[in-house]
Amino acid sequence: AVLIGLLAFFLDGTLRFRPLVSGGVPALRAAPVIILVIAGVEELAQSLSPRRTASLLDFAADVVGACLASWGANLLEQADQSKRQDRISK
Repeated sequence: AVLIGLLAFFLDGTLRFRPLVSGGVPALRAAPVIILVIAGVEELAQSLSPRRTASLLDFAADVVGACLASWGANLLEQADQSKRQDRISK
């Protein structure tokens, strides 16, 4: 979940918090969705391996990690924008 969260955090910043669909819901951003699709494929691949087990709880932890990290990235971006606005207005 931590690795998935970090991937979502950095990809969200790299994609500049782009929404999944242009003009769509701003809270539904592309980066966490992309990362969660990859995490879902990884869980499916684990179910095909005799030495690994797929777990819905593991995927749920990935979802929580991606959402929290993406939310954190958004908070940091908003704080950074606020600091820039303060510097400009002075």
